[in-house]
Amino acid sequence: MAKISMFVYGVMIFLSIFISITNCSDILCETKEECPTFMCIPPRVPKCDVFCYCAILIKD
Repeated sequence: MAKISMFVYGVMIFLSIFISITNCSDILCETKEECPTFMCIPPRVPKCDVFCYCAILIKD
């Protein structure tokens, strides 16, 4: 029983470290051209407001 709980705690610690590392990649920018195009899944497009983020393209 102790081995199972140690395994579960180990997996939880690994996942929490993995998630915190992958979510820390803020991309600084001054214009939207500096944002990588691969960061957004269509129909979203990269936008810049100090940090790159994905926004939905609205057609008028």
